[in-house]
Order: sequence, then C-alpha cells, then structure tokens
Amino acid sequence: DDVVLRVVRGARAVVRFNRELQSDLNRLRVLLFRGEPVGEPVFEAPGLLEGPRLRFSGFVPGRYTVWIDSAPYAPTVLHGVDLRDGENDLGQVTVSSGTTVVLKVLTKEGALPPMLEFLGSSVEQPNGAPMYFRRSQSSGTDVRLTGFAAGRIRVYTWAQGVPRGIDRTLDVDGTGEVQLELDLR
Repeated sequence: DDVVLRVVRGARAVVRFNRELQSDLNRLRVLLFRGEPVGEPVFEAPGLLEGPRLRFSGFVPGRYTVWIDSAPYAPTVLHGVDLRDGENDLGQVTVSSGTTVVLKVLTKEGALPPMLEFLGSSVEQPNGAPMYFRRSQSSGTDVRLTGFAAGRIRVYTWAQGVPRGIDRTLDVDGTGEVQLELDLR
C-alpha cells in the first residue's frame, strides 16, 4: 500500500504594529481565548517577529480573543477576531506604552550608581489573566521599566554586591508613571 503525504499550509495570521516590538530570538507569546483572556488559553502560538509584523499559525479556525505579549509595551488584546483557514491579516494595531515604573537610585555623593537589573511581572490573579514579564538593565540614577497593563504587578531589583534592593507589589492603571526610590546612601 502506498502512503501519500500532503503538506498543507493551514491557518496563519499576521498583525502589523505601529512600533517595533522586542523579544528574545524574535519570538513573542500569542494566546487565543474563547471570550475574555482569563484561565487557560485555547491555543498558544509562538509569534515570529519580522520588524513591526508578527506572524503566528497552527490554530483551528474560529472566533477568538487574541492576547499578545507585545513587549516592551503593555500586552495587546484583540477581541472578537474571526480567524479562518488560510491567511488572516489582522491589520495594524497601535501598542499602548502602559504604566512605566521609574526607579530613582540615590547614592552617596560622588558615588556611581551600580549596574542594576530591574525586573517586573504581572502578579497571578484569581481570574487567571496571562502572566508576563519585563526587564531593564541600567547603571543610571533613573531606571525605567515599561509595558505594564492595568492590574497588580511585582517589581524588584538585583545587582551583584548591592546589599539592598526593592521588592514591591503595586496596583497600576496601565497609564502614566509610578515613581519608586532605591536609597543606597
């Protein structure tokens, strides 16, 4: 008996962002939900970044809420998206800067601020909203961490040889800035 294999392209989608996104290895997490983006997604796709374009594929055609970890900006949520078999162009999407956490590093007079890693993540919510992470490195007196959607987040610092840091849980509204201080004096 002969076996015939046929390669089929399947369902795929592209989203164009108004700004370039950032990711490790040009991949972003794309989650598909049937309704609000809470609980377990119906499908998780690794999105492939090509400049301001994001491609993802492998999903079963249907109507979804598409959640995209659009780092360094706040996650992008597209409601009521009809994804069909073949190519799906979801159009241009405007990213939201979200809340930015600004860490003011205070040092002794004449001392240079240390190289800090400033990390943040959404805090696991009872409704099961998707988790995401943000990271920044700097040796300046103002360290910025951007891209937080409205909700509860945790921010913390790490630096080799620095005895103190911050570890704070904050409620943010998804806009503007929140100011924090790290006093190393």
